[in-house]
Parts: sequence; structure tokens; C-alpha cells
Amino acid sequence: LMSRITSDLFEVTELSHHGPENIVICTLTILGALIVLFTLQWQLALALAVLLPVCLWFTLSQRLRMKPATVRTALYRTRKKLVQELEKEGEWNGQQLVSL
Repeated sequence: LMSRITSDLFEVTELSHHGPENIVICTLTILGALIVLFTLQWQLALALAVLLPVCLWFTLSQRLRMKPATVRTALYRTRKKLVQELEKEGEWNGQQLVSL
């Protein structure tokens, strides 16, 4: 249990440290690429600048649609692990496990 808590806390701290850093780096990279593209060929850069928000909207909308399925899958896996642990204990029979 302590190992799991330590591991989870490590992941949270890594996300809180590297998450904002990665967002800033990616944003600046895209803006820098757009600036260079505008200097090279403004028509193509304009088309790309118009399509970027559309792609962002599509990605976010698909993410919101997939979230319930992801939660259901995580709950299913957690329940499956619980049933496997109970079966290892040998204290539960099949009828009791089905009712879980």
C-alpha cells in the first residue's frame, strides 16, 4: 500500500512539475513555427492558422466523448483486480463473486 501511495505521489509531482512546462514549450513551438511560416509563405500560414483552432476544437470534443468510456474501463479493471484478489483468498465462492 505504501509503495502504491509513494508511486502515485511521485506521478502527481512529476505532472505538476512537467505539465505546465510542456504546455509552454509546445505553445511556443507552434507559435514560432507559424511565425517562420508567415515569413516564408503567408498564404499557407494563414490557412494553417485558420485550421489550427478547428483541429483543437475537434480534439477536445473527441476527448470529452471518450472520457466516460475511459472511466468505465478503469472501473472495470479495478473491479476485475478486486475479484481476482478475492479469488486468491479462497474465501469466496462463485455465487458471491457474481453478486459483486
